[in-house]
Amino acid sequence: MPEITIKNFDRSLPDHFVVKLEEAAEKGWWRDVLEDRELVIALRGKSLNVYWKGQSIFKVEAGPLALRASTHEKFLLDPKLSGQIAFDGERFDVTALGTKAFLKSYEGPKSIALMKRAAGIYSGKEKSGCHSIAIANPQVVDVEIALPGTVERNEPGDEITSPRIDLLALEPQGTDKARLVFWEAKDFKNPELGSIRSRLPAPVLAQIATYRAILEAYRPDLEKSYTRLCSNLRRIRGAGGQAVHPLVDEVAIGARKITLGDTPQVNLVVFGFDAGQKQYANWQAHRAALEQALASDGGRLHAVGDPKGIRL
Repeated sequence: MPEITIKNFDRSLPDHFVVKLEEAAEKGWWRDVLEDRELVIALRGKSLNVYWKGQSIFKVEAGPLALRASTHEKFLLDPKLSGQIAFDGERFDVTALGTKAFLKSYEGPKSIALMKRAAGIYSGKEKSGCHSIAIANPQVVDVEIALPGTVERNEPGDEITSPRIDLLALEPQGTDKARLVFWEAKDFKNPELGSIRSRLPAPVLAQIATYRAILEAYRPDLEKSYTRLCSNLRRIRGAGGQAVHPLVDEVAIGARKITLGDTPQVNLVVFGFDAGQKQYANWQAHRAALEQALASDGGRLHAVGDPKGIRL
């Protein structure tokens, strides 16, 4: 596979883009996005994504005069479709679908609600769980973080793939710093968690070690980028009359300084198990082994059955 080297890392938006977002916050679809606190807004440097359960229902860029947005066609298929389609043995009669199958115009929050229903069909347990964690923890400032470094793609023109960490949250460090703390999320049944029976290190531990090495290599870029990103978020939310988390606000106004810490911290969050599974002897032993392995590099494990109840 061809390799591509990403030379820098910056998730913050340029000022002219933020200005357009501030202007668009007065009314219309972007105002509706801001007011829907179940959506996650993730900045991407030259664009931003609006996520619902791991699915980007809007990609937004700065056009010459105003915002320019797009969505995947599958999110415009009306999830309320319930009628029968005639079939004569050779052809399906889809004539009527041309007028009712797709959302053709934006009609306020109800259009976003339909898009969310359509997007939810494509979301797995881990994506949905991460989304629940992100909206329950306002100190989360980024999701689906594509790390810089050497990545691969199948053919020229294919989407670039790179290592991705699920969540990034701020944590206070002393009275004048905010630490970047990354979280890798796994469903309880994900084989990358390994098991006590295998007697081999859990694959997720090697994954986290790779993340930590990349983060350390790009320390200056990360700290600068997320300092600017906090300022972006404060302005974007502020234009909609909303406050950001106090840590985000303090970074934005210069009261705290972003730091990666002495060493990058990548934690593990596990969810998707019930009360009975929580008590399995094998899981309890494996959980203890994971906690010990993570702690040796300054990380920690957070395991809660229902991701909606997780507080980072």
